[in-house]
Amino acid sequence: MTRDLLQTFALVVLLSSAVSAAPAIAQSAVVNFPVIGRVTVEAREEVGKFPQMVFTSQRTHEQLLLSSIEDKDKWLIPLADEPSFARPVVRFRVIRARGLRSPMIMAVALRTGGSDNGFCLAMFTEVGGKVRRLNDGPFFTNVQGGYFFGYLNKRFGYGLAVWNFIWDHGPHYTDHKYHLDIYRLRNGNLRRTFQTVSRRTYYTGKGAHALLELGIKAYDQRDGIPNIRDATK
Repeated sequence: MTRDLLQTFALVVLLSSAVSAAPAIAQSAVVNFPVIGRVTVEAREEVGKFPQMVFTSQRTHEQLLLSSIEDKDKWLIPLADEPSFARPVVRFRVIRARGLRSPMIMAVALRTGGSDNGFCLAMFTEVGGKVRRLNDGPFFTNVQGGYFFGYLNKRFGYGLAVWNFIWDHGPHYTDHKYHLDIYRLRNGNLRRTFQTVSRRTYYTGKGAHALLELGIKAYDQRDGIPNIRDATK
C-alpha cells in the first residue's frame, strides 16, 4: 500500500513538473493581414526559455514565424524555482496606423524589479507578403519610459518613438530629463535615425511630453497591452 502511494505521488510530481515546464499561450488573437490573410498571433511563455511570438496561417495552418524576445542578461527567461507571479511575461497589441496598409503587432516582454521594471519591445508586420520582425534586438525602456508607433510628424514620417528617463540623482519617481530615440520605418526595418536628450525635466508618468520638444504628439502604447503596466500607473 505504501509503495503504491509513493508511486502515485511520484507520478503526480512528474506530471506537475511537465505541465509547469510546458509552453503556455499567454495571449492569442486573429489578425487579418492584406496579403497573407487571417493569422493566429500567439504570445508564448515557457520556463527556461525566452518569451516567443508565434504567427500561424489560419488558411494553411503553416507556422509563418517564430521569434524570441531576448535580452543579453537573460532576465526574460523564467526560472522554475521562482513563483509564477514573479516570472517575466509577454503580451501584445495590434496597432492600425492611418496611412499604413498592414497592421502592426507591438509585443512587449516585461521583467518586474524592486524599484524599476524592464520592458523589451519587438515589432512585427507584413512585408512583401510575409510576416516580418522589424527590429532584430529588442528596444528597451523602463518605468516612466514608453513606446509610440505611428505617424510622428513631417520631419520623421512613420516610425517609433522610445523614451527613457535619465536617473542621475534623487529618487526614481520625480522630475527627470529623458533620452529620446526615433526609429524610422525604412525598407521593412525600424532604423534609428535620431537621438537626443530632452532640454527640460518631466515628472513621473509625463515622459511622453518630452517628445513635444521634437514636435511629436505621442502617448504610451504600452497602456493598451494586457498585463503590461508601468509601475507608476
